[in-house]
Amino acid sequence: MNLWLWAATAFLCLLLPVGVALTYGSPMQRLAALQLGTLGGTMALLLLAQGYGRTDFYDVAFTLALLSIVGSFAYAHVHERWL
Repeated sequence: MNLWLWAATAFLCLLLPVGVALTYGSPMQRLAALQLGTLGGTMALLLLAQGYGRTDFYDVAFTLALLSIVGSFAYAHVHERWL
């Protein structure tokens, strides 16, 4: 394993507390955890792409980053309307 894969593993381990916040937090804490989880997932994908030398993971990370913005707006819209 190289340094890139160790860093990706660290980012993936940091997603465990985010999952707890998504499960048990208030709605605003869940929105913040959603953003933090997307950031951690994107960074992990970028580090995995660098570690394995696979350029197609860069596309997946870019797509995840773009969809996170849409997902956050959708969550805020639903939270504002129905909750």
